[in-house]
Amino acid sequence: MARYFKFVWRCAKDAWRGSFVLANAWYGLWGPVLVWLVWKYWRGTPLTLPDRLDGYAIGLLFAFLGATWVGLLVFRFLLAPSKLYWEQHDRAEQFQTQLNAAEGADSGPNWPIREVFFYLEPEVLDRPKDNLWENAGTKIRDALTLGRIKIWGRLSKTKLGDWVGEPSALRPIEPKYWEKAFFTYLFFDDRAKDDATYCYADRNTGVPAYTDLQVNRAEVLKVWPGDPGDIAESYANVRVADSPAVIELFEGRERTKLIGLLNSNKLTTWVRPSNGIGRDLETAEGKIWGSHTFQFMSKRDDDSGTINQTYLRPRFNPNSSHYDICLNYAQLKRAWPDLQINRTAADIWR
Repeated sequence: MARYFKFVWRCAKDAWRGSFVLANAWYGLWGPVLVWLVWKYWRGTPLTLPDRLDGYAIGLLFAFLGATWVGLLVFRFLLAPSKLYWEQHDRAEQFQTQLNAAEGADSGPNWPIREVFFYLEPEVLDRPKDNLWENAGTKIRDALTLGRIKIWGRLSKTKLGDWVGEPSALRPIEPKYWEKAFFTYLFFDDRAKDDATYCYADRNTGVPAYTDLQVNRAEVLKVWPGDPGDIAESYANVRVADSPAVIELFEGRERTKLIGLLNSNKLTTWVRPSNGIGRDLETAEGKIWGSHTFQFMSKRDDDSGTINQTYLRPRFNPNSSHYDICLNYAQLKRAWPDLQINRTAADIWR
């Protein structure tokens, strides 16, 4: 009952809102009609219009305005339930459309397969003797076979040979395919052609091979959650000296964006102090990028004891104040989603 009266009150407020302005605009047209009808059926005599401006004429004008206002209030109150219903209906449809779009954007292919390997085994390319790609590949194939995650790909080979013509469209790959399918790991090779085969199954039965394998990132993170969001961006896990793509950011066209994000602390900077006893990584205030210069030195070919290293040097000073600059993988990928970087060990100072 309370909700009913609340609805009636809302209809009344909707009818009241702006009614006087409308009445003031339309009383010259509808006022005489309404007053004439009321006068005729109440008094039984026709309404006489004044021929001069007097109290009767002024009262009649107010009567016109009042009748129009009351009539509008009643009319709008009767229409209010329908109006409120359709407003809520249209709003619900709009929200449903936005929800469907959000769900659709988060349910399709949006993560290259190589990124999944780097996510599961950050040092997959740094420790080739440990066969980390096989460990990750087994986990991924098991999840695909069981239907825990979906995957899409483009045809690269068929039973008639190489795919010819324009690149084929992405298509879902059935879970059963992965019972006999294997990764070629060519997605790790930056020199591989765009149509290089990323996976194949039984070549003798005509089952197709695929390239450009992609999964849905949200699905992968549900299966292998990893660090929570508030932790994933809170520690150093990209050593700049070992990341050519990040070095390119410092030296290429994206430098202005990179320095701006670093200077405003949108990207966190971790460094080791050149002087003092401590050698642990520490965070540096973003303003350091306005007073220091970045320098990268690659290891020397004639000296196996050297490693790639980065430095921060105060301007007009040849000595470095910090070295071993490190950044965060999640922060970098948020700024450059397609950046080809890996998580690297940043916990041992050298």
